[in-house]
Amino acid sequence: MLRAALSPTPPGGPVLNRRAAEARLAFEVPGLVAALAVIPVMIIEERWATDGWLWLALTANWCIWAVFFVEYVTIVGLADRRLAYTRRAWLDVAIIVLSFPLLPH
Repeated sequence: MLRAALSPTPPGGPVLNRRAAEARLAFEVPGLVAALAVIPVMIIEERWATDGWLWLALTANWCIWAVFFVEYVTIVGLADRRLAYTRRAWLDVAIIVLSFPLLPH
């Protein structure tokens, strides 16, 4: 599995070093859980619009967003070729930017 994260080798060498690839693998399960948690949070926001439920949904949205943000920042921090990884992980960047949980009005 670790080799798959390091290959194919682009010009200039691998985008992720061993530590960054290991961190990426370590975040697979938390990332999957966070992604799946979006579904019940959306249901809560649509069906139970009371203050308590909306507060719970907002808190969950921040936690979900934090998982993706921490994953990206950790991997970029460990990668040898940060710009190359950012280009390769453009969808991750888009998800982090576009899913930023705004505070309710």
